[in-house]
Amino acid sequence: MTGIRDFHIWLVIVLALVLQGCATGPAEKPILDIYDTAEADYRQGLLSRAEAGYRKVIQAKPTFYDPWLRLGNIYVRTGQYEAAILMFGECTRIQPNDIRGWNNLALTRVKQGIDILDQASGYFPDERPERALLDRTRLNLVSAAQ
Repeated sequence: MTGIRDFHIWLVIVLALVLQGCATGPAEKPILDIYDTAEADYRQGLLSRAEAGYRKVIQAKPTFYDPWLRLGNIYVRTGQYEAAILMFGECTRIQPNDIRGWNNLALTRVKQGIDILDQASGYFPDERPERALLDRTRLNLVSAAQ
């Protein structure tokens, strides 16, 4: 009787492991495939396709750091600074000890500041003293970002 009971216990354990593997294994594989495809699209400069792929990945795995980082980079490259700031902010929440999120967040804010100064300079002709202030501030920001 003990042999049959031990067999049933092992059978239940094996079935539980098999079912657990079925529940997580196949679902993870397509997500990693989607991520790999998004990475290839990103490297080829197909930013809209890469963005769509990364968004699918973070929808399925919201704590997967790299897609958030890539989305932030895509948004910086396309001038969508507010969206980039949100993505890099999520990076710092997910992995606060990863310097890339913090660094990209700071650089995005600097780029945002430079764009604001460029926009403002259109309202101040070169000969106005206020223009010199804008130009100095812009130069300081550009120097700090390098």
